[in-house]
Amino acid sequence: MSKPDVKKLSHSLCFRCSSIFTVNGNVDKKCPYCGYCPNPDLYNKIMNYAMSSVYYGYDYRKKYDKQITEKGEITTVHALSDSATILNFLAVAALSGIIGGISYDAVKKIFRQILNLAKNCKENIGQDKIEFYVDNDIDIFIQMIKEFHFDFEGVSPAVKSEIIKEMIIWELTDSVFSIKKNGQISKEEIFEKLKQVIERVEHTKTLSKQDFIDFWDKVKEND
Repeated sequence: MSKPDVKKLSHSLCFRCSSIFTVNGNVDKKCPYCGYCPNPDLYNKIMNYAMSSVYYGYDYRKKYDKQITEKGEITTVHALSDSATILNFLAVAALSGIIGGISYDAVKKIFRQILNLAKNCKENIGQDKIEFYVDNDIDIFIQMIKEFHFDFEGVSPAVKSEIIKEMIIWELTDSVFSIKKNGQISKEEIFEKLKQVIERVEHTKTLSKQDFIDFWDKVKEND
């Protein structure tokens, strides 16, 4: 259990043809199906944001939404394991529409293709836990990713508060560990790190429409 990090993924998603393939031995993440080789910095930026949107905006939110619905309040704080890889890939598709301006019909087509590819994947990337059976399931997922991107717009204040606390805790933990290696940590250093962490959490939108240019341009028309 730790904050989302693309380095932990065993599989990669091609941003051009939407193929799924293993990363092992393929450090450049070159797609074995269409030959596309992504810019590593852009790939990591997009995938890390997608992973965060799923982890905090979907997985955690579902847990806390359920408590609000059933109990009227949040009584249990969760510590969730990493999100299913397939959900992270689906979030990339969702963000390509939310941020990249790709049409909703095209995004849903990519969704279905990714889901079909995952079903045929020999390794477990979470396809056994997928609950998207009808279009409405896809719509709900995309909407939750969208609400995460737009600062939890429309989300219960209690749920939003709990998720933001989770985000700050993970960011602060990583920051403290990074400076602890150099010796003792002063109170001033911790306060400074906390300010930086809050700033990062409040300004998470690092992606732009430009980042999604040419996405899915090698997807076959009949797929």
